[in-house]
Amino acid sequence: MPLNDPLPSAAADVLKYNAERFDDVVTSDALTYIDRLGNARLTVAGLEQLVRDITSPATDYWLEPSATDPTTGYGGAPLVAGMAYLNTSDNVIRYYDGAVWQYVNPPNVILY
Repeated sequence: MPLNDPLPSAAADVLKYNAERFDDVVTSDALTYIDRLGNARLTVAGLEQLVRDITSPATDYWLEPSATDPTTGYGGAPLVAGMAYLNTSDNVIRYYDGAVWQYVNPPNVILY
């Protein structure tokens, strides 16, 4: 039920509508809600999903630190060229080239 009162508005029906939408924004599992002008907007759940979608490619390639070479990616997914992790047994970053794990060997870099 979009309301077309001018912005800003202190009309009782607008205030009630906004209060109900605020509850949707904060507590709903839905990703979007409709504002009083009829526009779709993100809820907190929608913003959280957006952040996951944006950061997922980076986190999918950076694996957890490990003392040994990982044999799978997150959730048991196959390894993909470009994945990397911190090898905790020798404190170096290793990357997967698509066949084997390789050492990243930048000059003059010491990891602590």
